[in-house]
Amino acid sequence: MATIRTTVNLPEGEYEALKALADRRQISFTHGLRQAIQSELFIQSLVDRGAKLLVQDEHGDVQQLVFTQAAEPAMATVASTSARPVGAGA
Repeated sequence: MATIRTTVNLPEGEYEALKALADRRQISFTHGLRQAIQSELFIQSLVDRGAKLLVQDEHGDVQQLVFTQAAEPAMATVASTSARPVGAGA
C-alpha cells in the first residue's frame, strides 16, 4: 500500500495526549496516529451496526460508552453511563 505524506492540524492538548500515548507504548507518533484511526474506524463500524460498547474496569464495574456526533463531522464525544457489574444478580 502506498504511503501518503500529509499535514494534520491538532489542538495542542490532542497532540500532547497522542505523543504521550505513543511514548508510553514506545511507538512513533505516526504509528500511534495510525492506531488511533484504525480504532476509530473499528468503533464506528460497530456503532453503525447498532452495537453497544461496554468497558469493564478493574473492580468489575461496567460502563457503556455512548458515541454521539459532535458539531464538526468525524468528531465524536463520549458519554458513559454506569451499569451493573458483569455477573451481578438482579
